[in-house]
Amino acid sequence: MTELDPAQIISIGRIFPGVKRIWLDALRSGEFRQARGAMRLSDGFMDPLGILCELYRRDQGGNWAPRDDGWVFRDARNQYAAGGDLTPAILKWAGSRASRCGLAAPGATWAIANLNDSGAPFAEIAELIEENL
Repeated sequence: MTELDPAQIISIGRIFPGVKRIWLDALRSGEFRQARGAMRLSDGFMDPLGILCELYRRDQGGNWAPRDDGWVFRDARNQYAAGGDLTPAILKWAGSRASRCGLAAPGATWAIANLNDSGAPFAEIAELIEENL
């Protein structure tokens, strides 16, 4: 469980309602198994931003490429997303003007990747996204 005070959370960036809905549905669907420490692991496990990349891939194209510490995503414009940073094309598709999709609280910025890697389950991350992005 994360230690964010819901009363103090602010959004770093907003996303389009349609993209938000399919992302929330994917996080809650059970289709994806949760990875920690990488967007995607070789066994197919993904973190929340990896799922967002996969949703982009299904809609716009792109592909996954193996790397020593997991997989990176290459978007339709041949730009790479890795380590919690999404490409400009993915951010534009999602409707975000931020360089990262995330949440902030006084004294700390919590990127979604950090929440995931800190042990927050998809259900909790989905709830925070739904209420704050």
